Amino acid sequence: MSIWDLSSLGTEFGMIFIGFIFIGNYIDGRFGSKPIGLLLGLVLGFSAALYHILKRVNDFNSSNKK
Repeated sequence: MSIWDLSSLGTEFGMIFIGFIFIGNYIDGRFGSKPIGLLLGLVLGFSAALYHILKRVNDFNSSNKK
């Protein structure tokens, strides 16, 4: 794995985060639960994106130690 594989981390973080926000907003519109769906989307999106970033960085670090 090269450093260029990590160059897209910002975009990946943003896409995951925004995706969960859209899902939360859709849930709010569908079930009329404003702002609970959006807040849930924010929290879950940030958590999922952070997990993804940390996993990618750990994989990068472990592959470079070999």
